[in-house]
Amino acid sequence: MKIEQKIGYLNGILPISREFEFKTLEGALIYGKIDFAIEKVESFVSKFLCKKCEITLEQTEVRQKEKYLLRKMDDIKPLPETDPLPLE
Repeated sequence: MKIEQKIGYLNGILPISREFEFKTLEGALIYGKIDFAIEKVESFVSKFLCKKCEITLEQTEVRQKEKYLLRKMDDIKPLPETDPLPLE
């Protein structure tokens, strides 16, 4: 098990199955589970969906496949949006 921090956008949440999809700034898609310690999964939608955030995930490897777990609400933080660089 190791802890990883990623920056990107929360693309979606499935509240009943407690799963999420996160797209990093590099374009990688990360799928993972949401721990039962987080009671109100629906609150993610209004706070973080399609917004730039930093996420801290617990990563494990099972049969050479990476698995991700979001442990607690404090492990996801909104980041300020940055304006694109002006074109010259």
